[in-house]
Amino acid sequence: RHLGCGSAAAIREEIALAAPSYNGIQHLRERGDVFQYGGAWLCEDGVCPTPDGRGALLPIELPQLRKPEGHFAVTTRRGKQFNSMIYSDIDPFNEADRYDVLIHPGDAAPLALSEGEAVVVYNRFGSMHGRVKFAEIRTGNIEVHWPEGNSLIPKGVYEPHAGIPEYNTAVIVEKAETYHAHKDTRYVEKRIEELEIEAG
Repeated sequence: RHLGCGSAAAIREEIALAAPSYNGIQHLRERGDVFQYGGAWLCEDGVCPTPDGRGALLPIELPQLRKPEGHFAVTTRRGKQFNSMIYSDIDPFNEADRYDVLIHPGDAAPLALSEGEAVVVYNRFGSMHGRVKFAEIRTGNIEVHWPEGNSLIPKGVYEPHAGIPEYNTAVIVEKAETYHAHKDTRYVEKRIEELEIEAG
């Protein structure tokens, strides 16, 4: 309203003017209306917008990481959300709350974590307080909600080819009582150093 946009349609009109790459968003009116950046079909007839008209694929060698107990790869989940708008506090895919930390039961057992238990997830970038929620995800990984888990993600780090921000990183998961019991010692710093040695 303060921008003179009294409706969602007016906001879309403003977006199309302010960001030309979103031209087409102003025509979204009915449920099911869509538009795609670059036109209806990207690389139509197999012709890519490259000098030779062909796509360039980059082979990536995935590292084999051995993670000590309590170390996990973390990624974010979105739940009932689109871009920066959050429509629900409960993820409709798995009934998870925004502060739930999704972890495989097999990973939780060695850490003596029970479902619903308070945990702290942390690394050198930041920390997140949450609660354990068991999920059938790949072992060695956890999932946290975006944006609640953003404090764990490095700022200003981008994939060199596509310019995509770094949404994955390594973290430590611990019972909240353990984390807070040692907060006045160098315990947390030492564990983060272990994490950095592993990642380096």
